[in-house]
Amino acid sequence: MERSCTNKRQGNLARLSLLQMLVACVLLMVVGGLDGVSGQAAETFQLASLAARNITVDAETSVIYQLQIRRATAASSQTVIEEGDYLILEVPTTTTTATWNTATTPKCSVSNGGKAKKCEIISKSQAKITFSAQSNLVLHGTVSAFMNPHSIKGIAGIQASLYSKRAKLKVLASSLSLNTLIPSSMTVKLASSSKLVGAKGQTLTIQIDPWARLTASGFVVLSMPDYYQGANNDFMIASRKPTPCGCDRGRVLGCAFSSRQKQLTIRYQFSDGQDYGGVVKFTVGQFSNPVVDRLGGFKVELLDAEEYTVAETESSVAMLGITEAASFKNVDFNYVDFPHSGKLAVH
Repeated sequence: MERSCTNKRQGNLARLSLLQMLVACVLLMVVGGLDGVSGQAAETFQLASLAARNITVDAETSVIYQLQIRRATAASSQTVIEEGDYLILEVPTTTTTATWNTATTPKCSVSNGGKAKKCEIISKSQAKITFSAQSNLVLHGTVSAFMNPHSIKGIAGIQASLYSKRAKLKVLASSLSLNTLIPSSMTVKLASSSKLVGAKGQTLTIQIDPWARLTASGFVVLSMPDYYQGANNDFMIASRKPTPCGCDRGRVLGCAFSSRQKQLTIRYQFSDGQDYGGVVKFTVGQFSNPVVDRLGGFKVELLDAEEYTVAETESSVAMLGITEAASFKNVDFNYVDFPHSGKLAVH
């Protein structure tokens, strides 16, 4: 089984600088909505953007918001934000695994001379910032306790709604998104059922200790180096569909090796249907041991069920434990030069 998820894994090929991580955001077109009290169409923000301070998958981070109110909206009053007005940032938890962390006390900050009177996490989908009065047209600040999604799949449909203290919707942005995410990492150990150099028909164990978690179902992709120099069509996995193929926390739905990509892909599903943050072991049969100990060049990538990257090894992994030397099947010893037999020679 060869994966066709190259397009989905964009953003995973290049690491971002710290500056890019702090300011990565997408400026968006925004659309209006209806006022919850009067039923009239609400104003829209002239400009709206969101970014995350930490863009690593599954990390807890702060969301940076920047919302510019249209001048016409504020024309009726010199005070743009009145005392007690509040902002709701809502994440569509039905379409993303990103949430607000309800188990912690959030921290909010407001720039441009403003002040946050109160900072709350109302639910897994909503955070609320209550403001003091200010005359600035731009709302700019941060709110903590945001949990990034379980993969690099972007978050679309985030809604920012500014309400008056009487719960009347004043300004709305309903199409915000966070798209710049990078995979988490993990610790990987590779082991064979035999220590013998070059032994064939062995069982390979892939032990994964994720820094965040493995999703309840998904894929493990093991990229392999050449079996040996000049191996050509000789590979460490002897079959396109190696057997047996197992997982100690559930079942394997598919196990395939691509000789062209030199990749083993395991499709798994945990028995309890839950994400898991502990050590998980996968086993694969029909494995041939490397011809040297500490062979490097292995890489592992975790994908979710939609084939978006969850985690990957930060550097190549070496396979240890192949410490027993192979023995010759037979030895043929004879003279090369018969006419000189009987004379002193060095062999």
